[in-house]
Amino acid sequence: MKKSLFIIVLFGLFTNGGFASILKTAFEKEEFESVHAMFYQTDENFSITGPNELCMYNGNVIGEFFGGGLSTDVFRWRVIHSDGSILVDRVGAFQTFNHTFSEAGFFDIELTVRRGANQMFSGTKTIKINPDPDLVLAGSYLLCENGTATLTLLNPESDVSSYQIEWFDGNGNTIGTENSIVVDKPDNYRVDFNKTSGELGTPVCHLSLSTFVYQPKDYSISISESEVCFSGTDITVSASGGAFGSWFYQKEGTEVKELLGEGNELVFRRGVLDGPGNYDIIFEVDNSANEYCKLSDSVTLNLIVQPSFRFYFESGSETCGSEDGVLVILPSVDLDYVQLRKDNENLTRLFNLKQGEEFRISGLKAGVYRASGGIGSCTTGRSAAVPHSNPGPDLLYSLEEIIGETCNETGKINGSFKVKMLEEGVGRNFIIYNSNGVSIQSGAIENNEFEFTGPSGNFYFEIINQEGCVNPSPERIRIESKGQVSFSVPTRITVCETFDFIPDTNEDLIFTLTFPDNSTEIKKAGESFVLNQEGTYTLKGIDADLERAFCPRESSFIVNLTSPVAYEPELVSKDCFGNQQFKVNLFGSDPSKVDIRWFNENNQIVGTGEILFPTSHGEFKLDVQPKNSESCPMPPKSFIVNKPVVNLDILMEAGVLCPGSDSSITLVTDLGGFSSRILWYFIDLDGNVSELQDFEDQTQISIQNPGTYESVVFNDLNCEIGRAFVSIAENSEFADFELPEKLIICESFEYFPESELDLFYEVIRPNGDQITVSKDIPLIIDQFGEYSFTSFPSNISESFCPITKTVTVEIADAVRFEPELYEKDCNGRLVFRANLFGTDITEVDIFWFDEKGEFVGNEEFMEPVSYGEFSLEVRPKGSKGCPAPNKVEFEVIKPVVELDARLNATPFCPGNETVTLTLEGDLNQVSNINWYFSDHSGRYSILEDFSGQYEIAVSEEGTYEVEVFNDINCLLFKDLILVVKSRDEVRPEVNETYQICAQLGIAEVIDPGIFSFYQWYLESDLISEDPTFSPKVAGNYTLTVTSFEGCDYSAAFTVVEECNVEVKHPTGMKINDPERPFLVYTNYLVDQLDIWIYNKWGQLVYHCSTTNLSQGEPYCIWYGDLNGETIQPGSYSVKMTYRNNSEKISNSTFSNLMVLE
Repeated sequence: MKKSLFIIVLFGLFTNGGFASILKTAFEKEEFESVHAMFYQTDENFSITGPNELCMYNGNVIGEFFGGGLSTDVFRWRVIHSDGSILVDRVGAFQTFNHTFSEAGFFDIELTVRRGANQMFSGTKTIKINPDPDLVLAGSYLLCENGTATLTLLNPESDVSSYQIEWFDGNGNTIGTENSIVVDKPDNYRVDFNKTSGELGTPVCHLSLSTFVYQPKDYSISISESEVCFSGTDITVSASGGAFGSWFYQKEGTEVKELLGEGNELVFRRGVLDGPGNYDIIFEVDNSANEYCKLSDSVTLNLIVQPSFRFYFESGSETCGSEDGVLVILPSVDLDYVQLRKDNENLTRLFNLKQGEEFRISGLKAGVYRASGGIGSCTTGRSAAVPHSNPGPDLLYSLEEIIGETCNETGKINGSFKVKMLEEGVGRNFIIYNSNGVSIQSGAIENNEFEFTGPSGNFYFEIINQEGCVNPSPERIRIESKGQVSFSVPTRITVCETFDFIPDTNEDLIFTLTFPDNSTEIKKAGESFVLNQEGTYTLKGIDADLERAFCPRESSFIVNLTSPVAYEPELVSKDCFGNQQFKVNLFGSDPSKVDIRWFNENNQIVGTGEILFPTSHGEFKLDVQPKNSESCPMPPKSFIVNKPVVNLDILMEAGVLCPGSDSSITLVTDLGGFSSRILWYFIDLDGNVSELQDFEDQTQISIQNPGTYESVVFNDLNCEIGRAFVSIAENSEFADFELPEKLIICESFEYFPESELDLFYEVIRPNGDQITVSKDIPLIIDQFGEYSFTSFPSNISESFCPITKTVTVEIADAVRFEPELYEKDCNGRLVFRANLFGTDITEVDIFWFDEKGEFVGNEEFMEPVSYGEFSLEVRPKGSKGCPAPNKVEFEVIKPVVELDARLNATPFCPGNETVTLTLEGDLNQVSNINWYFSDHSGRYSILEDFSGQYEIAVSEEGTYEVEVFNDINCLLFKDLILVVKSRDEVRPEVNETYQICAQLGIAEVIDPGIFSFYQWYLESDLISEDPTFSPKVAGNYTLTVTSFEGCDYSAAFTVVEECNVEVKHPTGMKINDPERPFLVYTNYLVDQLDIWIYNKWGQLVYHCSTTNLSQGEPYCIWYGDLNGETIQPGSYSVKMTYRNNSEKISNSTFSNLMVLE
């Protein structure tokens, strides 16, 4: 019996389109049991037992290792990559350790074993992980090559020599040991193989695969014509035996094959081919079910150049029997021949016609002729008519109507034309020809008319009378084509129960589908029909475009139904190291006949075989569909891959083990339902391990002995998922604290014992209630009697033993008290007193606190040395503080012994009846104000009417005095002021009116005099506070000035706009008359003036020149004298020249002056 490590490998993969499945495990059952027994025996010897070499299959492999020792030992397994990174680090009672390797290379398996608190073993083992074998074995084969099939296990280019291979038939007989074998009969074949390792070729990595061999199906293909002209009827190709596949064409001399379509049979137009030439029509069978050996077949097709030429008449026939008509043939390509026929009679044959060369055929009677042009075996027919130039009356006709193709409910209806004879007659016949000159209909003309019905195209006809005279239609008659909708459907669809089918079209159509049971359903293009019946379906498409209105089209297809596959995902195994294996249960279905897809939580495909080893967790899905069928209308089945809980961080809290008492150990980790079993172990100080069976499955235990305690947690598979241990020693350090024997309190008191340690306390109150107190939650003592305090460290890492102390509590009533100002004087001294309302001073404790909260006294009286918010607390003698509010706050205000103030008076201006005196300063501590008055004679009086007022109005000149007192009549301030009425007579000086010219920038500067303050207003708007002012706009102005004594005076003036230069003089004067002299007035714009006065002979009799003129003043006054004599009365001429210097304006005027005697 072998004693070596084994690995169970479950393997499934797609190779060459098939499925290779597991045949058996590496060893027989008895071998497995022996190895398993070896791994779980008790072994005091430690080692890392396991494979030295493993092979990956389908991307991973599981390795199993054994460490020896006892089942109670603690094993730490680590897997270390060759680059030094740690892949796994697990601690627990894992004598056996499994790990899934998913990468080839060398890895170290490191093991450390602990027994109790002592390390027993440490070692390392190196393992080699080989990459996946390059498998090419398919899931099934066909007997194709002369009735044989070649089965190959490994890619021949891989290292085949490192494998031992053995093939078996269905009866278990060995049939080969090579990588490839040839079989000649259907069967289920199996292959076992091992990888050999080392110089001795030791077999490792055993695996078994199986495959099926079947008899193939066969087929042949055929073509309707192997040699055809470029234009003509459609070509049909088909495959026998119901073979379905794709059709292609490949032109001779090219490397590319082009798709024609799919199906068992295909009809295609010649125009889809790439012009004339030799073609292979290729059929590639759909072999998705692996049923055919012959995967493709082909037939040849010769597409000949289509002959092309023009055929038309040049001249017609004059009489019934004359042979003078002429037809012309003009080849468009080189032709081997052209044959002219009339009524199946060969008239002539022309050979080797060149492109573009005209050929005339003369001597023809009236009628329709046919010319056939040929290139090889390919011909093209044309029709042309030699018209009758002078037909008889019985041959005359009219073409009544031409009707193009029209539509019916399922397709197109042929068109037609009708011919009516113009005269009645008997014995007349007609013949109708197509565009190729072929007679397609003939007959007698009845009722003087005949009609033709046919498909679209070009037609001619002849009318023949009893004498045999022929009158052909000179022009071709065209029956217009009608468009027909276009869509495509497959000829066969395999459906699993139901299928949403959408017809393929790029047109706007309305479809009517007739089911095999003759029921119908209507859908728009793009909408789906549900196919759920087996049989033949008929699909009719109708044009939804009413303007285009193409004819309908019908097409049929066959639906084959298949049934969905019954399947379920099943969890078949999971281990203690997180490895999980799922398998699809097909309930007896052949795995090679279905498509399997596993989806992970991100909807990614992670497997296509029967087996799944998930590497993530979440909601997975499994989808199984029949092969070669549309998908079954059933969603994939969801299942949950739970994240394996293989390791929990176990945390413990242990109490302090104090002399003579118990302690406890608690598992504080939230096991979250993962735990199904908890074991406890005790390791004494000598290293002996014993199981504490009484504590099984408990999360808290009570202990009495020092030593090491270990807890191990298992899951529902009995796999260890975590462990932790704690060492307990007996402690001699105590959680000490200070507590008085007796405590007096006032009604209630917040209390927390004093200690150098960070402690909390379990307190038992006199009424028996037990509470926990800490620094954050102090104790409220409000009961009379004994309190018990037991101490514990606040920090769980500190191990102090608890101590219990007691204190007796007495309760006293609170004292009524109030602080009061007892005494103060004019020097600023203050004394406060604690008013106890009759309580004896010896029965209380007094506490005074200043504005900083600092203690400043404990007597009945307190004299403060600072100021602010003080407080007073009074307690019963020896008591702790009373409940809040246990202090009374009061304000100590700094006494004012001298007031910082001043006495002000308003100006006593002319026109004012009174003046206001105001005391200014901080008057908050002022209790009384006295006013006094002394006149110029020294008489002194008290102004009692103004007592207590800080502002008074007086009307007499003299000296006023004020005195200010506080509430204890201390003088804080004294001042006096002299009140004298102003005698200043200076007032602002302004004119009533000023002229300006803003556009010339001319304005006068107004200077009202010297004052303390100036305010210039235009209407009500303040526009300047300067001492002088130059107005820029016209309007009403007000000036307010303040004198140096503080009195305000106002003056008003008006500013007008004047921009015209004005110079005026009288038009007449009297000689030597002071009342009526000659004189000139100017306005303010004139700076310089010149006057010349001339007599009638041009003699200058007076001249005047002046500057610095003022408006309103007369200038150049003349009384009519000249050189000491008077001038003669009469008319004189006056010339005036005036100038504005700032704007450089200069002007001259002329006027008359009448001088009177």
